Amino acid sequence: MVSCDRIKIMMISDVHYSTRPFHGQDQSRVFEWLYATIEREKPSLLISTGDFGEEATLEMSQPILEKIKLSTIYGNHDDLKLIKSLKNYDGSDCWLQDGIIRELDDISIGGISGNIVERKRKPYHKTIDEVKEIIYRYAQSGKVDIFLVTQLVTDQLPILRGLMLREFLFFSRFHQNLQIRR
Repeated sequence: MVSCDRIKIMMISDVHYSTRPFHGQDQSRVFEWLYATIEREKPSLLISTGDFGEEATLEMSQPILEKIKLSTIYGNHDDLKLIKSLKNYDGSDCWLQDGIIRELDDISIGGISGNIVERKRKPYHKTIDEVKEIIYRYAQSGKVDIFLVTQLVTDQLPILRGLMLREFLFFSRFHQNLQIRR
């Protein structure tokens, strides 16, 4: 949770809602936990690096979207159609499209959805060249306060740091030794 004078930000990732155990854990009540945490902490903004779970529904998201704004990218455990259709209470999109900078409460948010792979096989896959292109698009378009990614290759970190106006950088998984070449 990040808080400053004007805004309180809650960051989530990898909640993996499922009616079946996920990696041996019961994730069927994760949205109840999320509702309670939002009610208790009262953030102004919820940001997510995805992986809500393939079984998550609009009905599960609605109580959140009625209370606070959500800005999210998607991961490999998401219903992409659902993520792309979510709307905040003011009608704005929840999904943060690659290369787009969204202004929420005077904070600039950018991000890259999906997983970095050698060869695209699934809709949520991105090649390292695609990721580099998106990062350079952000570099040309202006400063970003918060940058969301599900995966990051370390050689891109200096470029990303150059995008930041403040020292905010959120991401789900950091793959320090990940090298994708072919």
